[in-house]
Amino acid sequence: MEEFMQLTVRCVDPSSERRPTMSYVVMELDRILEKEMSLTTIMGEGTPVVTLGSQLFRALK
Repeated sequence: MEEFMQLTVRCVDPSSERRPTMSYVVMELDRILEKEMSLTTIMGEGTPVVTLGSQLFRALK
């Protein structure tokens, strides 16, 4: 979750030069999701649950 939050902060940087490109964001989100899914499986928590879109932000509240 920490990597996701760091990426989020970079995406809203006031300076457009410091914001990542959308292709980079997609690549990072895929990498983070893959890492989280493998950690969930390794820790024996069964099938990982992926929360998408606005559901993710409701879960963080």
